[in-house]
Amino acid sequence: MTSIGAEGMGVEPGAHAVLADLAGDFAAGVVRLLQDDAHWRQISDAARAHGDRLFGAERTRQSLADLVTAVSESADDLPGAHQPRGISG
Repeated sequence: MTSIGAEGMGVEPGAHAVLADLAGDFAAGVVRLLQDDAHWRQISDAARAHGDRLFGAERTRQSLADLVTAVSESADDLPGAHQPRGISG
């Protein structure tokens, strides 16, 4: 991937992906992955773990829980938030 494509993803070159802005450099990185099984496994495992940390089920669950908590807390501050529903006064 290119450095622009990796922006904001926290990708470390050589740790999570082949990162290169020139076609020749990218091709060399891919060739190394194809020829070196240990390097392939290292990059693959690190990329998968990095993706899970950023976008996996646990991260998604926590983000959703945080959102529900934030909405719930902000709703408590609205006028009439604690009045019973369906009863007009």
